Amino acid sequence: MIYLTSNEWQPIQGEVDRFGRTIPDEVFLTPDFERKLVRQVRTRVIAQYITDFLKATDRYAKTIIFCVDEEHVKSMIKELRNLNSDILQQNHNYISRITSDAGSVGKGHLYQFKDIENQDHVIAVTSKLLTTGVDIPTCKNVILARVILSMTDFKQIIGRGTRVKEEYGKISFNIVDYTNSTVLFNDPDFDGEPALITTTEIDDRGKVTQQTDFETNNHSKVRSKNRVKEPNSAKYYIDGGREEIVEEQIYDLGGEMELRVSQLIDYTREQVRVLYRSQIEIQEKWGNPEERSQLIELLEDKGIDFDQLREITGKTDADPFDLLCHLAFDAPVLTYKQRAELMKKKHKSFFEQYGESARVILEILLDKYADKGLDEFTIPTTFKANQEFRQYSNIIEIAQRFGGVEELKLAVKQLQILLYSA
Repeated sequence: MIYLTSNEWQPIQGEVDRFGRTIPDEVFLTPDFERKLVRQVRTRVIAQYITDFLKATDRYAKTIIFCVDEEHVKSMIKELRNLNSDILQQNHNYISRITSDAGSVGKGHLYQFKDIENQDHVIAVTSKLLTTGVDIPTCKNVILARVILSMTDFKQIIGRGTRVKEEYGKISFNIVDYTNSTVLFNDPDFDGEPALITTTEIDDRGKVTQQTDFETNNHSKVRSKNRVKEPNSAKYYIDGGREEIVEEQIYDLGGEMELRVSQLIDYTREQVRVLYRSQIEIQEKWGNPEERSQLIELLEDKGIDFDQLREITGKTDADPFDLLCHLAFDAPVLTYKQRAELMKKKHKSFFEQYGESARVILEILLDKYADKGLDEFTIPTTFKANQEFRQYSNIIEIAQRFGGVEELKLAVKQLQILLYSA
């Protein structure tokens, strides 16, 4: 799932569009984009992200991009062609327009695209034609560039990628969403396998059309093509401006339709390397509890979940720091216990600077970390939750062994810094 920064846009007072028309002073939201307001920069950024995503995964993975309407489809194709000119020089069918307006040419592209043996037709850009009644077993990427409100439509669109084709390397698929339509996964009506139902659809003017038939409404299609050259009175066109993507979470659907992070290991490696240049840079931040919390929060915002990483890699007792550095920089993986033992061996002097009663507290904390992980450094919660500390009446009594509460906090912080410098 990928979110754009601009889920809303508002013009400057008196701002005019490409054709000199004054844009209404109102807030345009995501459902308005391409229907009431056309910003080419947004399409360009989405096309760039799609291209980068395919380059990072597989540029020849069959991909369907769902756009708002015919005009949006053409605009998206234009941007994609500019960004993928290297492939198009050798394969002019790499990006195909598959819409009702494309007529027999679009129909031919559709037959080639859904052919599991065909490797030329890779990216199909459509609006509604591929939502229903088309079986594409090797489709690996479903990309949503238009808002989906209907649960039936959503199931049908997602259904383009649910087929498994192991002999062709298709065991999962990605959903890349620029409109937050995947919130429908949280709807109780999303009950598993999408229904493959052919439905009657309507166009932007409310006219009923049979979108699954390429041969219908040919005359109106020609007139529609001619009208594209003129300003659409229902839309305002904005040139220039900026757009960027600041948050991304990429998912795929497994065979049981459960959400899980897609290609989590590769994705984690890519994101960590973008944020940090080396293991040392992470290490400097990880030892400090405050900076570590910020780092973990940043990674969570990027869709990286340590519990999922441990489950997928099978390293259930790995310290998150070591697992992160292993995936990003091929560093060795240490368990909680191994890191604790290494710390004791390399930093004996740290414990020796304290009196016996304080040293025992720190040794217990380190042992609890070795057993359960980072959460054991959370005080006073750890002191209250573990029976090893129940011989002390309260945290004040424990702190007195260090000379006060602030001294206790400083000792626990230093313990963590040395733990991750080992």
